[in-house]
Amino acid sequence: QSLVWNDPEVENFPGFPEGVTGPDLMDKMRKQAERWGATLHTEDVERVDFSVRPFVIESSERVVKAHSVILATGATAKRLKIPSEETFWSRGISACAICDGPSPIFKGEELAVVGGGDTATEEALYLTKYGKHVHLLVRGEKMKASKEMRNRVVANKQITTHYNTECYDAFGNAKGFLSGLNLRDTKTGETSKLAVKGMFYGIGHSPNSGFFSQYVECDDLGYVVIKDGGAGTSVPGVFSAGDLHDTEWMQAITAAGSGCMAAISAERYLGTEGLLVERDAVDAGAGAGAAMTPKRKRAAAVKEVGHRLGGSPTAVGVGGVVPVAAAAASPSPVAVKKPKKTGTFKGKKNTLGSSGVGVGVGVDVCSPATTTDDSVFTFTFSSPPGAGFAASASAILGCASGASVVFAFTFLGPSGSSPSFCARIASSSFGNR
Repeated sequence: QSLVWNDPEVENFPGFPEGVTGPDLMDKMRKQAERWGATLHTEDVERVDFSVRPFVIESSERVVKAHSVILATGATAKRLKIPSEETFWSRGISACAICDGPSPIFKGEELAVVGGGDTATEEALYLTKYGKHVHLLVRGEKMKASKEMRNRVVANKQITTHYNTECYDAFGNAKGFLSGLNLRDTKTGETSKLAVKGMFYGIGHSPNSGFFSQYVECDDLGYVVIKDGGAGTSVPGVFSAGDLHDTEWMQAITAAGSGCMAAISAERYLGTEGLLVERDAVDAGAGAGAAMTPKRKRAAAVKEVGHRLGGSPTAVGVGGVVPVAAAAASPSPVAVKKPKKTGTFKGKKNTLGSSGVGVGVGVDVCSPATTTDDSVFTFTFSSPPGAGFAASASAILGCASGASVVFAFTFLGPSGSSPSFCARIASSSFGNR
């Protein structure tokens, strides 16, 4: 389960001024994903194989093959595993000072931080903004934190450092919230009690990367190594999101942002490799099953052309109907000129892989009174004499009344040639094919 799922009150996620429970936030995210066509399976992934194409993911219920994978398994906060830990978890005990420190239950109270490294010292310093006093519990004889962080802790009068000290249990009040810790001196074995309303673990996290680390490069601590500050991993087509590679910020909002980066990266990768799968458009704004508006259809057509062919869609008009986009294959978009009355448009050649040229056209059907679900548009393509490549003769695609349709064509020709091309609607008919 997500760390957010286990949080009874998320106070620092944008859009929820009154806060939101972790389960409620996750439920809203789930519904939003489903609204846009995602299929969710609540299963445990048992094995992956990134050495084959497509990749193989095995869960307890199914085997899935995929051309691209986003890893978002996160990291698990290290705990002390004291007897009463679960009793007071999120009721005084926490593994994230930045997430939970501002909570009203800690304001002006005595607080404790467990750990002696940079994470623990940083959390102790941070908590002085909210707590009355902070106790730093260090198990050894000295802190392992950097010199700068040690000096800052020593200089802060709101922090008391307890060396050779470990927490072996905790106790609470009648309302079920933490009220104190049972401590033990690691040298003498002497025990004592410390009254605090909050204890924060600053002993690090463990990334959940074990079952795929043999395929994806990880650092010495097990965190996934990402490329160029983005989301890509050492395996092309495999991307990372969230705390699985984030060793610094570890917030719900930063994890969500990196999830967006990973999703866009995966989509771009699939488009570049020619692996995008065409799906029926979903009008999320109108709810499941509702018809898309013409405006949304145009936007969907433009976006689809851009993704499929790697170009930047440009609105054009062609021969009596209204195409909403035209684009050429990567590496750059087609230079579309204003169409002439003859219904043609011209553009410069762009290489599609090593095989030829591509162009996409989105069409908005203009005669809803006469069109049917089997309306047919036929496109013809021609090239100037001496261009040196053969164009596709025609393409036919059915569409519903008032629908937007995307046509995508590939011109197969000599690699490296740079002819211009023209496209024209030669005919259109309405009725059954």
